[in-house]
Amino acid sequence: MKIYKKQVSLLQSSPFGKVIRNANVIKAMTMLTEFAKIPLGEGPGRRKQILKWFSTSNVLFEAAKEGYVDLFILLLQKNVFLALGPLVVTTLLTQNEAVLEGAPDHPELSCFKFTPLHWAGFWGSTEIFKALFNPEVIRILDPKSITALLSQRDVSDHRFAPLHWSAQEGAVGFFEVLLRPDVINAFGADRVFALLNQQDESEYRLTPLHWAAQEGHTSIFEILLRPHVINAFGADRVFALLSQRDASAGKFTPLHWAAQEGLTGIFQGLLRPDVINAFGADRVCALLNQQDTSSQSVTSLIDDLDLHRQIDACFPHINGISSSRSLSPEPFSVQAA
Repeated sequence: MKIYKKQVSLLQSSPFGKVIRNANVIKAMTMLTEFAKIPLGEGPGRRKQILKWFSTSNVLFEAAKEGYVDLFILLLQKNVFLALGPLVVTTLLTQNEAVLEGAPDHPELSCFKFTPLHWAGFWGSTEIFKALFNPEVIRILDPKSITALLSQRDVSDHRFAPLHWSAQEGAVGFFEVLLRPDVINAFGADRVFALLNQQDESEYRLTPLHWAAQEGHTSIFEILLRPHVINAFGADRVFALLSQRDASAGKFTPLHWAAQEGLTGIFQGLLRPDVINAFGADRVCALLNQQDTSSQSVTSLIDDLDLHRQIDACFPHINGISSSRSLSPEPFSVQAA
């Protein structure tokens, strides 16, 4: 397809400050722009051609790895999205990269066979997920299909979903988007819960929150514990996520890992009056008093004396709760997405 100089100039100017110099990405954006102008009745042959070219050029992988988010934003714009059709878009976003060259400074990723969304999660390409969680896209593509896209596993030893990579790498933008109240409302709180509660297939069966705590990414917990997020998402769901046990010998919750790693900021946030008010004092107390298999509570793993004083001020008898008197709310269950 002929690319006109004026069109190339426009496509090379990213609104997010990244100049596109990749010839395949420019060609892909031009193809999509031109295709969206074709009357729907004349599109089937061209749609098949586009699908074949995208599938063989690896252009979406190149764009995700190099941070050219404009291509994904264009792919998920309403006129382009409708012209291609949801099935074609889903097919493109679920394909595994046939041969990975690895990422800069991360040669160990060469055999992981990421989807474009794995790369987006790994690099923290927030704008890609903003486009995916646009209410119009959710309405047309449907939440179940988006859940499937974000539940697809790579072929690493841990078999990560995109959200695991975001948590491990500290790409908080994904969580910012996923936990926006308008996204929770449009996408469905139970589906958001299911994504956040996914366990990897490693020996320890870690959720994204376990990874965030292990890697010291406190900002992810800060987002989850915002009062407006708790109110939109539901305190029972937040409690369930923070109570999820891994498969380690200690059966740790994310807060056990946070305490062990010295992430005092998470607990200072949990003890803020507005958070306690939104979340419920009984739930906060129960989380801090949860014990691992060696009978160590979350609180007992915290080394910071000032934080202990703050906890004691909020819950003077937290370490003396009788085992016969559980403060935990009823177990939370979520319907299948």
